[in-house]
Amino acid sequence: MISRIRHTGIRVADIEKSMQFYHALGFTGGLEADETWMNSEIKIKIAKLQAPDGSVIELIQVLQGEWSETHFAVELEEDLPAMTKELIKAKGGMVSENHIRNVYYTTDPDGHNIELVYFKHQENKEN
Repeated sequence: MISRIRHTGIRVADIEKSMQFYHALGFTGGLEADETWMNSEIKIKIAKLQAPDGSVIELIQVLQGEWSETHFAVELEEDLPAMTKELIKAKGGMVSENHIRNVYYTTDPDGHNIELVYFKHQENKEN
């Protein structure tokens, strides 16, 4: 069902300081974007850094609002069935679908956040 782990998201207090730390460890990359979530209630800053083996960590600094977004993301080989999507929503998870990809946020039985990503076209894949 999954094809690979896409990235691990880590909440940080100071994204610049964290990028310096991870760069010193050998990660490359940097600041990606400022994003707004949940109808402008939550504002975050994201940096994606890549390890020499291609693994990716996503540093997340919360600028406004409450968000405990430490998570890991996996890529799906095929999209989730409609019934599974409804179960995710019923559990309080989020389903976001567009013309490029479908993204699902849910938790495992221990409460760990998981992001499930399905790309509709192979050429749109990224971390």
